[in-house]
Amino acid sequence: MREEKNDIDFFDFLDKLIKQCTKNLTELRMVSHLHKDTVKQVRVAFEGQSLSDFDEMATRQELHSLITISLLDLCVILRMFKTSQLTWERIFLVRKGYLTIYETIKAYEKQKNKIRNLISESGFPQQEFLDINLKIKTFKKQFDYEKGISNIRNKTAGHFNEDFDTFFDTVYEIEPSVGIEAIKSLMTILSQIDQFLQTFRDYLNKKLEDKNSNLQIEFEEKKKELLTKIEELKGQTK
Repeated sequence: MREEKNDIDFFDFLDKLIKQCTKNLTELRMVSHLHKDTVKQVRVAFEGQSLSDFDEMATRQELHSLITISLLDLCVILRMFKTSQLTWERIFLVRKGYLTIYETIKAYEKQKNKIRNLISESGFPQQEFLDINLKIKTFKKQFDYEKGISNIRNKTAGHFNEDFDTFFDTVYEIEPSVGIEAIKSLMTILSQIDQFLQTFRDYLNKKLEDKNSNLQIEFEEKKKELLTKIEELKGQTK
């Protein structure tokens, strides 16, 4: 009975996460299209002007999209694995999981320095970001990313190896339980990145609101100064 309850809770958790990721992905897609259309219009209207703010937004959008897509794919793999019964079915799902893990980390590391620069320039605390990168480094070592996962990806999942003996040998060395552990571990890290990006976004939005508020205050002060000078000039002409 306890095992059945755990299975129900597990599926419930995955279903909720899949629905949330799907919703997030739909929103990210809409924002991405809107962002590209806006950039096109701004380039025409303000030719030669810096678009650094839009570039920063695009960087965050790209990383957030990567994390969401990866989480969604890993959730689906995990859910299907839980109901699988055949050995080859499980090996297939783990191969796809390793492929997703490999490509996710590879893509993340291309974006990492851009995000680090954004954080540094914004004044946002870097410790959590550093902790995340340390966890990824530990993950790569624990699950042999450079050789083990890379080998499975290159010889059985990314494409078919021309030497089918190598394909067979690599496939039958896969331990599904280790693969599932790797999937769950990376999902935990990806969820932390997702939360971090949301917090970072809220921080930047608040900073922008404060900047606009300060500009409005400065504008009102300048307006008062101008009106005062106009009144003084009126008094001098009487």
